[in-house]
Amino acid sequence: MNTPPPASPRSPENPEGLRARKRQATRASIQDAALVLFSRNGYEATTMEQIAQTVGISTRSVHRYFPRKQDMVTYDRFNPVLSLYYRAQPPEMPPIKAFREAMNSIIRDSAVDGHVSGRTRLQLLLTRSLSIGGIADYIDTQRFMATLVAERMPGHTAEQVRVVAAAVTGIITMVAADWIDNPATDARATLDEALALLAASGLDT
Repeated sequence: MNTPPPASPRSPENPEGLRARKRQATRASIQDAALVLFSRNGYEATTMEQIAQTVGISTRSVHRYFPRKQDMVTYDRFNPVLSLYYRAQPPEMPPIKAFREAMNSIIRDSAVDGHVSGRTRLQLLLTRSLSIGGIADYIDTQRFMATLVAERMPGHTAEQVRVVAAAVTGIITMVAADWIDNPATDARATLDEALALLAASGLDT
């Protein structure tokens, strides 16, 4: 029986200071507004002033949260949620299966904001205009995944940990790309099947 997933970072069970919550909410609002405008008008055509006007704050305030327009794409609200759900799995569970269970719980509980925003963000990361930032973001994600994998692979080499992290990250990217091309795709089922196949390979044992 799986350990119940932890509460969302926004829930009363994970209290934060009022100021910190307000900052998070403002940052999320700016990113959501930017993604909608990028999708509607195009990344290059959207200005910081338009984003600020949509949110109802000053352009200076937008710059305080996101110094560059590209930062609104690469800022990721997903990793902290994945970390919580991954670490909620039984400690003896192998990392690939732990990722599989965590992703299923996240999707089921709708713990990650914005289906449309998530797709728009992935679309932008795969565009040529953001290729450098997208590669950097991918590398950062892979390093983050390696940190999680290492927690469940004591005694294994750093290279073994990196290979598992790269495999999981690659599967998530593959499923995301398919989802972008065809939003009607059952991304949850595809992701679950792919991670199950990877787990069956014994790569993390």
